[in-house]
Amino acid sequence: MINHTTDDIAGLSRQLSKLIAALERQRQEELGHPAVLLTEQALQQTRRLLAGLRAGRAAWPSGWRSLGDYLGATWVDQNPWVVPHLGRLAAGLSDLAAGTAIPPTSERQAT
Repeated sequence: MINHTTDDIAGLSRQLSKLIAALERQRQEELGHPAVLLTEQALQQTRRLLAGLRAGRAAWPSGWRSLGDYLGATWVDQNPWVVPHLGRLAAGLSDLAAGTAIPPTSERQAT
């Protein structure tokens, strides 16, 4: 059984936070254009992943084949800059999902 450290979780949180910041910048650039709707969806899904990770819930979204599908396949296809980021995030999230449950934030801080 894999025991994930606070550093593993913090690293994924930082990666997700950076992706959220990039999505927020993109959303601002797209305001007034139809593409903003897909970017907003990807942004909301990324925020859900981060909130789940911080709350100690399963990091990998159940029922989804890939992180790209979770964020929106059409959006990912239109934004190839995100693909390398998604690969790293998906690997980290899969590792967490395959290991032990993530302790809630209060328990992580106590260790």
